[in-house]
Formats: sequence, C-alpha cells, structure tokens
Amino acid sequence: MTSTELNDVITQYGFVSETAKTIPLGNGHINTTLLVSGVVSDLNIKKNETIVLQKINHDVFTQPQQIIKNADLISQHLAKQEKYPLQNIAQLKTINGKSSVVHGKNTWRALRFIEHSCTIEQLETVEQAKQVATAFAQFTDSLANFNAKSLNIVIPNFHNLSVRLAQLDNAYKNCKDNKRIEESRSWINFCQQQHTFISSITEISKRLPLRVMHNDTKIGNLLFSEKTQQPIAVIDLDTCMPGFLMNDFGDMVRTTCSTLAEDATDIENMSIKEDIYQTLLASYSKALNKSISAIEIESLPLGAKLFPFLMAIRFLTDYLNSDIYFQTKYAQHNFDRAVNQFTLFKLMSEIVRK
Repeated sequence: MTSTELNDVITQYGFVSETAKTIPLGNGHINTTLLVSGVVSDLNIKKNETIVLQKINHDVFTQPQQIIKNADLISQHLAKQEKYPLQNIAQLKTINGKSSVVHGKNTWRALRFIEHSCTIEQLETVEQAKQVATAFAQFTDSLANFNAKSLNIVIPNFHNLSVRLAQLDNAYKNCKDNKRIEESRSWINFCQQQHTFISSITEISKRLPLRVMHNDTKIGNLLFSEKTQQPIAVIDLDTCMPGFLMNDFGDMVRTTCSTLAEDATDIENMSIKEDIYQTLLASYSKALNKSISAIEIESLPLGAKLFPFLMAIRFLTDYLNSDIYFQTKYAQHNFDRAVNQFTLFKLMSEIVRK
C-alpha cells in the first residue's frame, strides 16, 4: 500500500486527501484496518467525517468481491428487521455508489465509525458471557428467514471436519521434517481414536438446518458502548457463510471458556470456566428461543467439543506443512497451539459428559 493508493481510495469516499488523517485501527491479523477522519465533500457541502477503512487480505479471501456482496446482502436484510436490537454496520458507498474500491490488485471497503464504542479482547465475567451469547444469537435470529444459500462460500470447507482430517493426513504423509513427524505421531493417533465423536458430528450435521452463521464469534467481534458497557453491534462479517448453530456456539466456547490462552504451554494448569460455559449455553439458547429447533439444541454441546478439536487439527496440519497459514513466533508455535487445543477438547469432553 502506497500513499498514492491510499489517497486515491479515500478520495473515492469523498475525503479531501490533503487534509485527511489516517491511523491504524485495532489489532486484527487478516485485513489492514485504518481510521480515516477529515473533511468530506458531499454535494458541495463540506463536513467532518470519520470512517473505518479496510484493505481485504487477498491471500485469505481470494475473491474479495464475494465478501463485499455477502456483507451487503446481510446488512440490507438486517435493515428491514424492525426488532433487531443491535446497530446494523453497513458498508459505505463510494461517490460512485459502489460498495468497494478496487485499486490495482487491492480491494478496499469502508464502514461507518461508531463513536463512543470499544471492543473487549478477553471475556472476564459471567455477565459478559451472557452479553456475548445474547448478541450473537440476536444476530443469527434476525437472519433466520434469510436464505443462507444465497451467500457466497468465501472459504470452502471452513468448518468441515472430514476435510480438515484429510488435510491433516495428507500433511503427515508428505511432511519431510522427521522431527515434526515424530512430535506429531501421538496426536495423529489420538485423532484416529476419536472415531465415535467424529461419527457423531457427521451424523448430526446431516440433520441440522443451514443458517447464516458469523463463523468468528469471539468477544472481540462485538462493539460495546463505552458508557453502558452493553453490546451495540456485531462486526467483522467477512466469514459469514451458510453453517450450523453448533459452529458459532462452539467457537464462542473455545475462545472464552479456557483458563489459558490458546498458545499457552503450561497445559497442566488448564481448566474450563464451567460457569462461563453454562451461561453461554443458557443465554444462547434463550435468545434463539423462537427459532431454535430441538436438534440444534442437542448439537450445541457437540459444537463446544468440536471447535477445540477442529482448531487443534488445523494447527497441527500447519505445523506439518512448515507453518504456511498461521503466523508463528517460534518454531514450535503451531505444535504448542495444537497440544493446547487437544487438551481443551479433552477437558470439554468431560464437561459435556456431566
């Protein structure tokens, strides 16, 4: 990204490039996100404006216009839902009425900046767990009558366990690093021993209805009011695709219920925050009361087990592939993440069994 490119892009959103101020925003690892403020010319009326500007990562999202279209379809639907209690963060239009700017090989889009809002990176209380589960459930519930199949599949087989297991097997067979092969062997065997659990996921997936799922339900993807500390918007719709309720619930549990970070190595100290888990389960189900089915309720605990297992497989696959997907800080990083998540899967399996 050059200064010339950035100036060209912000001009497409009406900013006077000579006076606009641009600073990095957030700590995301996928897209480049900037906060742009300054004078905007709109029909010869000049006013001060602040927007969130993003450059979409083409390496992760190889067809960025699919993301743009999905986000437009979702925001258009939410805008028609009179009872949707959260703010609808729609993509802003350029001066030419488009939802994005293509500059060379890069794709940019802009979102409205919500003043007096903040994000929370770590869930700490039962009340926050209730808020997170309720907000994401409200988002999903308001899309219950939206045709999920009309959305583009921006990342094929994103949460397909069978595909992820096949990728792991392929990475193991083709790995040339003997040290990584030896380290991974016991965990490969562990995966192969989970045939009963894997079969249960396969079977229930055949019976679950497709919904529009967020697919990244961490607390950091909610905007909170600085004044009330209540959720005000669901953000980051890049991975919204057809899927199952157990996916969003499982990801929510995975990112909030462990006492350790996902790359912590002192796994003997890991435990499950059972009060957080039970609050997520109760609050998510309650907020979906009018649209959730019996089979979906049955699937939620399975989702809580599925997601640490799924992420462990992905981390171990990347480790065997010499770390080509996830960013790493040291040679064993992905292996440590995998062991961490396999441990979380074991502990969650004990909780769900109770």
